[in-house]
Amino acid sequence: MVLSSPSPASAAIFGNFPFLHLSPIWSIVVIALLILAAYFVLCFLIFGIRSSTPKEADSPSRLQAPDTPFSPAEAGYLFRLEYDDACLVATLIHLAHQRIISISDHHQGRMIRQESPCPGTVAPEERFLHSLLFRKNPSILFEEKGNDTLRQIQRSFMRFMNNRYGRRLSKPRPGVFLPGTALALLGGIALIIMPDTSLVHFITYTGCAGIILIAGAFTVTRPTDYANRGNLAAEALRNHLTTTQIPAENTEEVLLHFWAHLPHAVALDAARWLIARNSETLHSLGEDPAQVETPWYTDGRKGLPGLVALIEGLGQTFREMS
Repeated sequence: MVLSSPSPASAAIFGNFPFLHLSPIWSIVVIALLILAAYFVLCFLIFGIRSSTPKEADSPSRLQAPDTPFSPAEAGYLFRLEYDDACLVATLIHLAHQRIISISDHHQGRMIRQESPCPGTVAPEERFLHSLLFRKNPSILFEEKGNDTLRQIQRSFMRFMNNRYGRRLSKPRPGVFLPGTALALLGGIALIIMPDTSLVHFITYTGCAGIILIAGAFTVTRPTDYANRGNLAAEALRNHLTTTQIPAENTEEVLLHFWAHLPHAVALDAARWLIARNSETLHSLGEDPAQVETPWYTDGRKGLPGLVALIEGLGQTFREMS
């Protein structure tokens, strides 16, 4: 479709685009936009949020866990640099550890009950999940196969985590965006100097180039300091939880360490290792880990081994709904 009458000179120069079925000026518009888009696609393939994120954390202390200012769910998000349902399970376990909720076995799954109001001192995502769980009733049944209510809770929590933490992980790369802007300007200059360019051509090119520039700024990014430091801290904490045997002189010291770190271990996929290592330490102190009762798990008479089934069962429930 010819939208303008090309001059003989421009037709001779740009007569090699019959496959576009466009006039030479529109061919310039399309080709300039394709080049600009191809530039950002190439940059996206070369760069990514993970490309500059440190892959290895420093070796943690053998005796003391690394300090982390992050909640369990935030640590899990920073560890993966994306949302995972382990963040949701860890938030449940942390709320239970603080005695805000309790968990009990049910023949259809697990029952979650509110034990106290949610204080303002807990993490924002914990307050948000608490409000989702108990906005209608003081208890909610987590069926093994899930249901529409749980699916809605899962999706709402994921959106909250992505909005709160996901947006803080990356920022535009000036070294990519500025050359892209220059490339877009060159395409505009090429249109201006063409004798057959109309206002429609220029406005169309400017609008589409602006959309590509904005999309490129949000897709070709680099990790923020928050993402880098958080990823390192999460890696260090996970290494500590999975490799370090905490020396202890009594059962109370072992359990104090265990309960304090269990929610973070759940978020970092380290719960099995933490439970196994603390069970070994309890055995060495003459304590049977299967006899240790979980205070916030009303069927916690199964001891520490029973927590593995609880944590993995909750995770399986959410995975089957995804």
